Amino acid sequence: MSTVTIRDFDPANYLDNDEVIVEYLKATAKEPNPEVLLEALSDVARAKGMAGDTFLRAIPQTTRTGFLLLSSCKNRINEHLIVLNHD
Repeated sequence: MSTVTIRDFDPANYLDNDEVIVEYLKATAKEPNPEVLLEALSDVARAKGMAGDTFLRAIPQTTRTGFLLLSSCKNRINEHLIVLNHD
């Protein structure tokens, strides 16, 4: 009987060119949870050879908090614009 080894999925293994990276970031930017985009940026950093956790630690907490706040506001504004634009 053979043994099957299953590895955890790591998106960084598939981010092998700029076009794929751009599409990946565009897709994650549409997510309402801003943490998803931060994780995607970490994936890109790993794909480019930088340790992803090093990348996230390099972002000061105040910057990260500001980013999360702005993303949350952007999502709220988009929700209102969709409602206002609804026919």
